[in-house]
Amino acid sequence: MRVTISSSAFSSHLQMAGKVLAKKNPMPILECFLIEVKDSMMTITASNSENSIITSVQLIEHEGDGCLCINAETLISTIKEIPEQPLILEYNEKTSELRGKHSCGEFSVVCQEAAGFPPPVPVNGGLKITISSKELVSGVSNCIIATADDNVMLFKKGIYFDIHEDSVIIVATDGRKLVKKTLRDVKPGIVGNFILPMSIAGILKSVVKNECNAEIAFDQQRATIIIGDTTIYFRLVETRYPNYNAVIPNRSSIVVSLDRVSLIGALKRVGVFCNKSSNFIKFELKNNQAIITGSDSNNATSAEEFLPCDYEGAPFSIGFGYTFFVEILNGIEVESVTLELLAPERPCVIKGVDDDLLMLLMPMKIDE
Repeated sequence: MRVTISSSAFSSHLQMAGKVLAKKNPMPILECFLIEVKDSMMTITASNSENSIITSVQLIEHEGDGCLCINAETLISTIKEIPEQPLILEYNEKTSELRGKHSCGEFSVVCQEAAGFPPPVPVNGGLKITISSKELVSGVSNCIIATADDNVMLFKKGIYFDIHEDSVIIVATDGRKLVKKTLRDVKPGIVGNFILPMSIAGILKSVVKNECNAEIAFDQQRATIIIGDTTIYFRLVETRYPNYNAVIPNRSSIVVSLDRVSLIGALKRVGVFCNKSSNFIKFELKNNQAIITGSDSNNATSAEEFLPCDYEGAPFSIGFGYTFFVEILNGIEVESVTLELLAPERPCVIKGVDDDLLMLLMPMKIDE
């Protein structure tokens, strides 16, 4: 087998597939990529036994078909250092040697037999939906900030897809933050749900390069996402997702708008002076101002900032973790954000320009 491939295209596909690899593998073969060449296409497969990625790249030239397994770390490290150029790869089946040639030199590595590489586990029947890859990644990117690596409350480790006949709602919560994104333009025509693992959510952001459709198939345990030339097989987070609507206030007594960038800057500056274990800040509204204060009695430090806003009601105070507040604000790419408040002990709802994206921040108790 002898092929010529773009070094940069090869490198980008290797790095993307490599995101599924585990640091510790149950089988040595899973430290490798499975590489198959057929019909002028190279297919690269990576797996960690639970999840797999299969991606394809067009070849420049192609002589003969072949199949081999090669150490993933070695191949990624080698190819990413080669500048963009046609890269020649020759595989000798008798010696199991892969030789690469480029303008600056060459390399060779002994490969393993491909027969021992485990195939991906497909979805068993199940349901299917189609979503614009742009909308999918946008929703996942919004929600991933509200996931958490919690081995007790497993639902926190994923992003919930609540599928209705005329829309898809994407939700994530870590107990302190909640993000809800509604895709109103998606009309699945079915009812179902699944929890996407946060590790796969991170991979999706790197897979989507161009506008195309994402085809999602899922059953009770597994799911498959096909986007362009890449297919991701993965195990779902198998647990019951809580009623997310139960924590979202259905009314508010205070609605105030603030410049998002100015609010982030004020929070970060005050955050320097907060207690590092609690990250507590006090958010107060009075006399057309939002007042943000933070202090650390252990180090005798404090800070206070003022932001203009349209508020003429009775003074209102609520406490937040400033790092959580900043994470939410960074997830809304708008000039102005609207805060909807009801009581100091009730969650704060944060919105941008429309109701399709809702973010919720749980309060912290103010110690008077």
